[in-house]
Parts: sequence; structure tokens; C-alpha cells
Amino acid sequence: MSDNQDEQEKKEENKSSQNSQDNSTTTNEDSAQSKEQPKPAAPARPTVGTPVSRPKIGTPIGTPIGTSAAKPSAPSSPSPQASTTSTPTVGTPVSRPTIGSPVQRPSIGTPVGTKPAVGAPVVAKPTAPVGTATPAVSRPVISSPTTSRPGTPVKKPESKQDISRRNFMRGLVALGGVVALLQFGPLFPFLEGSVGGSTISKQNINDSITGAPVTASTFSDPTHADWVTFVYPATGNPNVDSDTFRQCVAIRLPKGFTAPPNLSVTDSAGNVYVGFSRVCVHLWCLWSYVVADSRMECPCHGSQYVPGSGTYPALSLADIKPPGLAVQGPASLQTPPNNQLPIIHIGINADGSFYADNIIGQIGCGQLC
Repeated sequence: MSDNQDEQEKKEENKSSQNSQDNSTTTNEDSAQSKEQPKPAAPARPTVGTPVSRPKIGTPIGTPIGTSAAKPSAPSSPSPQASTTSTPTVGTPVSRPTIGSPVQRPSIGTPVGTKPAVGAPVVAKPTAPVGTATPAVSRPVISSPTTSRPGTPVKKPESKQDISRRNFMRGLVALGGVVALLQFGPLFPFLEGSVGGSTISKQNINDSITGAPVTASTFSDPTHADWVTFVYPATGNPNVDSDTFRQCVAIRLPKGFTAPPNLSVTDSAGNVYVGFSRVCVHLWCLWSYVVADSRMECPCHGSQYVPGSGTYPALSLADIKPPGLAVQGPASLQTPPNNQLPIIHIGINADGSFYADNIIGQIGCGQLC
């Protein structure tokens, strides 16, 4: 047993020595190869001012500088008539078609998007033989819906209920108009009985209180006290004659007072009479004559008028010439012609009765309107 163990130990020692020799030889060979290969030299740096080489336009990316690479050829067209064309060089003149030259069109069956080859024959349109009728091409009829013009309302058909409702409203409006006419019918004579609607003519004046003709003795009656009311122009219709704008007054001036002859009348005893419209020129109220003050006074807003020229101690006014002039109140603040009462021109008949024949001015406006 000991002899066998000795032989195995020797074999193992021989193997290990051989492996160590093999490893030493491989390391020696690697060191020798590494000594034999020279180290790469460092790239030389360019000198200042040396021109730098740049790639040409059109050179594919990745091609080393200084080498020329062939340009890739264009892909072949699917059409058998298409031919590859090279990219033109910069500066090469572009050929343009001559005016009048036939246009190259693709032949029937060529795929869409294929350009015709340069120099390909021009395909002419097929022409029908002489005498052959060209078939008419039927076009689809475009039906456009009929629409009404903007802004034109389309009338909606009315029903029987709408018609009956409209007729009822019409009847109601007509009934209301008839009721209004019946209500204001009695006022019609007053509305038509204005001064402008009557003819101004010579008329005998009558006392509006007693209805008797006015004479010089009428002013001496204590119930009148130097002034008499009358209607001018009178129509005989009580409704019309009661109109405010027809109310007038005749005044016998105090002793020492005068008035222009064309505006007044004088009797045989030397008394002077002047007629006035009784409507105040301020707001058309009816004034009254105050004998104690020798003035016409309006009860509404206090306007006062003088009947003629004379001395008025209470007013500190002397020689007032125009009769009917407003001297106090709002009427006196109005500018001419709205500050004087209109004159009713009166006269005396041969029998002593008074008459009126003219209006000087405009009622409610003034003596000079």
C-alpha cells in the first residue's frame, strides 16, 4: 500500500510542475508581445492659421472629412416610365417649359402621385370620329330648399278662435267710442262756440243779467255801478253764449279820464265808454271792475288793469294812456303784447242803445296780438 501511495504523489507533483511551467511560458509570451507592440502616437495639433477642412454640402453624416461619398440614388418609381434623376448642382440653370409646348400628362392606369418621366410621349385626349354625336353627360340636379327671405314673417294661418277673438276686440273698441261720444256730446256746442268760429259783425249789446238793451241809463243803475257785462259775438244759443271767451264788459270812465277816440265812444253828456274782453291775459280768469279803485282786478292771481288815461294816486301813476294796461300782478310782468286787455269797440245808435262791431286784439292773448 505504501508503494502505491508514493507513486501517486509523484504523479501529482509532476502535473503541478508542468502546469506552473505552462503558466510561466504564457506570461512570458504576453510580456514579449506587449513589448513588441509600439504605443500609438498622440495626434498632431493644427498650427494657428491652418485652414480647417469642412464637409461638402450633401455629404452624408458619418463620412470622414476628405473622402468623397457617392450620393444615394433616388428610389425607383413604381411606374415603368419613371426614371431616376440626379440632384441638380447649385448654380445649374433650371429648364422651364416653353410657352405653347404640350403638357405631359400621366397615362390612364398610372398610380396617383407618379410624375411623368422626362421625355415621355404626350398622351392625347381621345377624339370621337367626325359625325359621331358626343354623348350628353347627365348632371345631378341639386335641389335647394326654398327658404323665405330674412325679415319676412311667414303669416300663420288663423283659426276660427283667433278670428272670433279679433272681431270681439273690434266690437269692444267701437262700443267704447260710441259711449265716449254720448258722454261728451252735450259739450259739443261749447267746443264749436269759440270766438274764432263766429263772424264778427255789428250787434246790439244786451245786459247779460237782465237781457235788456244797454243804454247810457244802464250805467247809472246802482246794480251796475258804472260797468255792464254783455256777450259778444252773441249767437242766441245759451250754451255757446256762456263760453268764457265771449264774456265782455263796457265801463263808463270816471270824470277826468280819457281814452283814444278809436277805442272808445262819448255820449252827449260827455261820458266816455270803453269795452274790454273780460278774460285775463294771464291765465284766462274772469276779472271784475272795482269802482272805488277805478281798476279791473282778477280774483285768481291779483292782476290789475286800468280802464283809461288818468291819475291813480293809489298806484302813483299819472297819465296812463293805453286803456286795458296791466299795472300790477303777474299780467304786468308779461311783455307786450301780452300785458294789455283786448278792446271791444262799441258805439251808440241813434236811439241811444249801444252796439259792438269789432274786437281789437285777440281774446286771451292781448290788445296787440
